[in-house]
Amino acid sequence: HKFTAIATDTLDIEPVPNLTNLWIAAGERYDIVVKTKAEYDLSGPAFKIRVIGYTDHSNKSATSLCTIAWLKYPNQYINYTYVTDSNCTGFDLPPPLRTLNPVPTKNNTAWINRIQYPDWKDDPSTTGGIFIADLREAKHVKTYPVLRTHYIEFVKTTNTFNSKRMTFPRVPFLLQDPANKTDWCGSVCDMTSCTEITPANCP
Repeated sequence: HKFTAIATDTLDIEPVPNLTNLWIAAGERYDIVVKTKAEYDLSGPAFKIRVIGYTDHSNKSATSLCTIAWLKYPNQYINYTYVTDSNCTGFDLPPPLRTLNPVPTKNNTAWINRIQYPDWKDDPSTTGGIFIADLREAKHVKTYPVLRTHYIEFVKTTNTFNSKRMTFPRVPFLLQDPANKTDWCGSVCDMTSCTEITPANCP
């Protein structure tokens, strides 16, 4: 099966069709549409959606972790006795591949040889890697300008962020009166401006 990516991190993108596989790192999300088959074995086993990851991508054979999901058509059956091999045998897809969000390589060959925009759009049969830098939003979404840039630094000598400390109140934050800003420190911002709150007990 091949699939089309239509969104990433809730942002609609220009559809990226004819993909064979997708790499996802922690915190990344993609919406995909799987192209189902018009013809298939009516009495055969369900298809396996293979999921594989590595704790160390430079040492795949020793750090692979894998599982599957079933894609079942009407009248197909699921093999409940199937267990993934400990070394994830059979999880590598045969080339040629059309990969979205591929893993960068140390020598940048994957980036240098990537399928750039609009090449992946103009020719869906082109194989290779498509990086997120070459994705395009489906429509322009209004964004707001950055009002103020805050830099956060961990200060080793004091084990603090930006050398600031706080004492935790006896009343939990979620139970406090929002109108009482006596012990608040820092900036309060809306869509147009920021206001500094610096009472006497702020560090």
